[in-house]
Amino acid sequence: MKEFINIVLPVFSKFKNISISYGDKKNIQDAVMQSFGLSNLKLLRDKYEGVLFLDLFTNKIIGEIAVRKILKIDILDWDKIKPRNYKPKINFNGVNIKIITVKYGEFPVIEKINKVPAIFVINREDKEAFICGVADVDTLNLKNNVVKLKNIATKSSETQVNFIAFDKLKQFVNQEELLSILKELKKN
Repeated sequence: MKEFINIVLPVFSKFKNISISYGDKKNIQDAVMQSFGLSNLKLLRDKYEGVLFLDLFTNKIIGEIAVRKILKIDILDWDKIKPRNYKPKINFNGVNIKIITVKYGEFPVIEKINKVPAIFVINREDKEAFICGVADVDTLNLKNNVVKLKNIATKSSETQVNFIAFDKLKQFVNQEELLSILKELKKN
């Protein structure tokens, strides 16, 4: 947590705060329950893997909900979302962008070699999402902007790293600012 505080908190005031509504949380729970074929949240709590799955899915989708809210783009079609193979991303102005959400206090895990830009979001207690900004492909792939995975002892450490360059992210608070950033990305 000390590293997170030292790296993220100096730029935290630049992040855009988006509240996650009760309706959003209910839609998330309903999508997961439907995925497991359950009719009651209590039944999901009887399964440890169900609770863990709900937590992981919630963290992923909160970032996309926040980005869609700030950009005022189409709401998620909850009937079409498949939680088991869900990958948060948007296509904005013809550009595919990954949405990477992490819990407060953690660093995002990214591939060592990236091919599409990413928007980073910090999830605080599933109540608030802080949109940190956009990283272009060059920023994602620059060795100075990443560190070896922390606390993970798997083969993924050969292909993945933690992103730490929050001060290099390009902030936006509306569609026009994101469009401007994307135009810059297309030029490069």
